[in-house]
Amino acid sequence: MTTYIAVLLCETSADSNDHAPLYQESFVLLTAADEARAREKAEVHGKSLETSYENEAGELITWRLRHVVDVGEVLDERHTHRSEL
Repeated sequence: MTTYIAVLLCETSADSNDHAPLYQESFVLLTAADEARAREKAEVHGKSLETSYENEAGELITWRLRHVVDVGEVLDERHTHRSEL
């Protein structure tokens, strides 16, 4: 198994027309047999982060995975506490 880093982009939508979308970029470490499988795992993980809630104005806010930006093999296998990504 190889360690990969995936970059995910999520965005918000709302049930009101004046809602400006918010974006969140996430960096996730995954292990997989190859890059194609790592991309599949990244997609599944991103979908698992999707959620909806009602904000203080009563609007339904929904976070969705927009897309997997990139997946690449981690070249330095020395992952330790506070390693910078």
